[in-house]
Amino acid sequence: IVSPGAVASELRREFSESELNERPMMKCEDVAKTVIYILSTPPNVQIQDIVIHGDLNIWKRTLYTNCLALSIFTREAIRVMKAHDIDGLIINNSSIAARYVPNHPLPNSSPNVYPATKFAVNALSNTLTNELRHEKSKIRVSCVSPGLTLTEIFRYEPPEVLAAVGDSIPFLTSENIADSVMFILSTPPDVQVQEIIVRPVGEFI
Repeated sequence: IVSPGAVASELRREFSESELNERPMMKCEDVAKTVIYILSTPPNVQIQDIVIHGDLNIWKRTLYTNCLALSIFTREAIRVMKAHDIDGLIINNSSIAARYVPNHPLPNSSPNVYPATKFAVNALSNTLTNELRHEKSKIRVSCVSPGLTLTEIFRYEPPEVLAAVGDSIPFLTSENIADSVMFILSTPPDVQVQEIIVRPVGEFI
């Protein structure tokens, strides 16, 4: 199982930000050198900003991580699977924001281009499924689309947003998402789980 996001998360727990800048993260060429049965695509970047006053650097970072990096890792993983005749599994990390653009509680807080990137993830996943079907490949592509989940992504949220949210909004845990991934992994090779949507009870989105 290859998860570029897991690599980054493990490094963040072990090293400071300055140390991380000196250490290599997993790159697409690393994927190309690995025999892959399952690919769990990279983590998300979500940085609050107002689109109409948007910061181009924030847009680039979000689009690169959520769309381009995911596309690159997926392409390389499929190449490896084909080269080793592996009927593998791609599990793309999407979001409920691919279906409903969240209405944030504060007027100056916006999900920015994040929902657009998640619409792109779902579209890419469907495109890959179609392409693989035309090639008569048995490689499967699935999406997990969580609602609000308490993960490290919230380190980018402004303090006033977190204060407004407080304990009033329900969250999923990373374990809830892991359970969804495990369900996909438990399915037989002739079953295609196109998408799993997981939401906490009472979610406002």
